[in-house]
Amino acid sequence: MCCVFVDHAPVTKGVLGGLVLSSVTFNLPLSSYRGWFDFNYSTIFDQHNVLRYIGSRSVFLDPKDLLCASILLYHFRIFERRYGSRKFANFLFGTFFLSLLLELLIIFLAHRQELPLSHHPVGPFGPVFALLVPYFCDIPRVTVTHILGVPITGKSFTYIIGLQMAASSLESFILASCGLVAGLFYRSNLYKIQSILRIPSFISSLINKILGSLVASAVPKDEVPPMGATLELQRQQHIEQLEQQMAWAQLQPRPPEGNPFGFGLFGNGAARDRGEPARPVPVTAALPEEQIERMTEMGFDRDKVLQALRVANNNPSVAINILLQES
Repeated sequence: MCCVFVDHAPVTKGVLGGLVLSSVTFNLPLSSYRGWFDFNYSTIFDQHNVLRYIGSRSVFLDPKDLLCASILLYHFRIFERRYGSRKFANFLFGTFFLSLLLELLIIFLAHRQELPLSHHPVGPFGPVFALLVPYFCDIPRVTVTHILGVPITGKSFTYIIGLQMAASSLESFILASCGLVAGLFYRSNLYKIQSILRIPSFISSLINKILGSLVASAVPKDEVPPMGATLELQRQQHIEQLEQQMAWAQLQPRPPEGNPFGFGLFGNGAARDRGEPARPVPVTAALPEEQIERMTEMGFDRDKVLQALRVANNNPSVAINILLQES
């Protein structure tokens, strides 16, 4: 599933492929080694076997958890397509370690209060549930129908899958909660956590050289843009396509006086016929400094913000779309 349908999302494809392969491996041919992923309080705090704990958060051994996590990651591939593979990988990396720290804190406190947890589910619950935070905040909500007065949206199925995964046990619910808190913490960028917990450039380049050809998707010439799995995702993609078309349209110079219709598709045919470069669109008015600061607070460099505003003729929404496409 992950290799066929997850196009143009190499990180999602690699994560899904790794989870499926590791789960099948340790459930069938290497089932006798499942004990590698068992741990308790003594394993972590007395024996200091941190590698076993990190390994237990890297593979799903329960087929139900694997199925639910795969469905959620498949829905969340929209974020890799919108923000880029590198930002998406940094989000997974950062929320993975944030959720680990929260889980360790809960295990320590539970032991101090003499409330030992009966068992510890295996799998990367943290980053999977952390993705529910941008999914809730960034994907628009469109009501499809009502059941007993409760609005049902296209996103409801995703939330039900997450609830099914979290409701397996008290420990699973705790892991899911740690993932949600990690997602909120990373999204708010408290203490510049996004700059601290990120994959180094040389490591991402090395991984791309080693695994890039395995997870890359060929782009057909006559490709139809992939649409999201829910109505909200399709609507958001449609809006993005319209904004991108607006950005390209504003890049074209206006036709000269005496030629109101211009020549060519964008009214710049005369300049192309003469072999002249396209003239930049003049900026009509300066954007308030407050709006520029808002865009820089979103994580974009000020120089790139000013450049995108010049290209977008001081249209903030178009400029933000250009910055997201370049990131």
